[in-house]
Amino acid sequence: MILAIVTVVLTGQAAKSGQLFGLYQRLNYGVGVLWIASLAWISLRTPAVGTLRTAAI
Repeated sequence: MILAIVTVVLTGQAAKSGQLFGLYQRLNYGVGVLWIASLAWISLRTPAVGTLRTAAI
């Protein structure tokens, strides 16, 4: 999460200065992909033993 914020700040500074904008834009995109992939992996993991389960009717 912190890395995503850092890359957004760097992208903004690069847009203002006109240098290296494409590089920071690609880094920001890569960080976003990693963030979404990690959330997907966590949500697809097998739940730990002892967690609450929904009741089947």
